Formats: sequence, structure tokens, C-alpha cells
Amino acid sequence: MDWLERQVSKAAREAEAGAALHVALQQTAGFAQWQVLDVLKPGPRRVARIGLGGDVVIAKLYRDETLAQMAAQELRRAHSDLSGPTYRVPALLEHAHGLLVMECAPGQPVRDALAHANSAQTSAILRAVGHWLSAYAAPQVQVGRFAPGYWMDIAHGYMNPDMPTDHRRQAQDVLARMNGLRAGLQDFPVRRGITHGDFADHNLFATTDGQIWGVDLERNTQGPLALDIAHYLASRAGRFIARDGSFYGTPAPEAFALRASQVIPEEEWAALVPFCLGLCYVKHLSRAGEPQPRRLMAARHWCDQLG
Repeated sequence: MDWLERQVSKAAREAEAGAALHVALQQTAGFAQWQVLDVLKPGPRRVARIGLGGDVVIAKLYRDETLAQMAAQELRRAHSDLSGPTYRVPALLEHAHGLLVMECAPGQPVRDALAHANSAQTSAILRAVGHWLSAYAAPQVQVGRFAPGYWMDIAHGYMNPDMPTDHRRQAQDVLARMNGLRAGLQDFPVRRGITHGDFADHNLFATTDGQIWGVDLERNTQGPLALDIAHYLASRAGRFIARDGSFYGTPAPEAFALRASQVIPEEEWAALVPFCLGLCYVKHLSRAGEPQPRRLMAARHWCDQLG
């Protein structure tokens, strides 16, 4: 699919999502007069900014009401637990018929904040990101035992026949090296708790006064916190490596700043985060329908650092 075809397809999906959200709003008490301002994600969870007068909130429409109920429950739980002044999640305003309406997270995505940050600001933002994850996971954190075979099965399951050839070769190299780490991680002590599931630079918002807001919580589950950390680092993979050095394919200063937040013990950073990063790279490489140089570079750096 060339660039023009992708743009046409995107426009069609956004139009469909906007129409579906409009219908859902019409059927929701208190929101029938609200208008879809712009579609942020066209699906399968359709997300848009909606407005009435000067008020703007977020609407998210699920195809499955069960998923909507789970997302609403998690939003309420997290909003109650993260009620302090610094680490926050948006408040749920309405839930009806697969539609969730919630307040907008203030500030800007961490991805954009980091693009304009100096080194001191970057360190402060990343430490705050780590503290947000600690606060989010805190209610159910416990020490468990890592089962690398389970995660290796998941990694192999990511492989698909439509991967570009160079992606397939690189993913196979990553899998081989992950397998080499497997024996040393069997029953490794690991901090487990509520994990975000899509802990990435576009799902975190930073304000100028130091607040961090987390959004898109519906993929949350119980698991190793190291996996959320790896997922975040993988969202930054390939950026500025030549300039700043690499931590297994991710920008070293950002990794070290996140490490300083002490979400997990040093032993997990040294042994478990690299393995989890490998899992993320296999997933990213398998999803791409066409070559992705940044993802390939990050995975190659990961392999090179393992030696």
C-alpha cells in the first residue's frame, strides 16, 4: 500500500469512527448535543475529542460492552488510588452502551515533552514516569517467580508470515538470544503488580508543573513491572542512539533516568529488562507490514549488547 492509499484508508476509517461516535453520543443522556471535534484513533476502540461550547472531553467507543465495563472499572479504581496531586489518571464522566466519556489529560504527551527537553528536564520527566508506574501498580505489588518459557511461547507466537524478510531474520536472532537468557531467568524473583499493558510515551502526559497522567488503561493486567518498563523503553527505541549511546536499543540517558526512579530492584534491571525488551522487539518487528529502519536498528543494538 503506497502513501496515498494509506491516507485514503485512514480518512475512511476516521470518518466511520466519527459517525459511530456521533450515533453513540446521540443515545447517551447528557451528551446528545456534544459534537465530535476530531478522531484520535479510528478503531477498534474509536477515540475522539468531543466538545460543547468551550468544554472538551474524550469519548471512547468499544465494540464490546464487556471490554467497556472492564475499562470503566479500572478507570474508577485507578482514579481513586491515584488521587494525589502529582500522579493521576483522568476521571470517568459517563459510561453507557459501550461508550466511555472521560476528562482530557492536561499537558502534552511525554513523547512531545521529551522532544523539546534538555538533559535535566529529560531526567526529571523520566523519573516522574517511573514514579507514576510505582503508584499505579502499588495496590497489588508482590514478589513472584519469573517463568521465561511462558514468555518465550508468547514471543514465538508474534511471528507471522507477512513480516518483511529482514524483520524476520532479525526477530529470529532476537529469539535465539532470548532463549540463551532463559535458563538464568527461571524462577528469578520478580516484582509483580497491576501493569498498564501499553505503557508508552504516547499514553503518558506531562504538565509543566510536574504532573504525570496515564491514559488508555484498558489493557491493564497482572504481570512483571519489568515488562511495562521494557514496553516504555521500546516505545523510545532507536531514537538518538548514535548521539547518546544505547541501552539495549533504547536511548541510554532515558533508560538510566527511568532506572533511577527505582520502580524495580537493580537485579531486575540487569537481568530481566533486557529479556523483556527482546520480547517487545519481536512484537514490533512482527507487526510492521513494511521495513521499519528504526525498529531494526534498535533490535540490532539489543543483539550487539548481549554479545
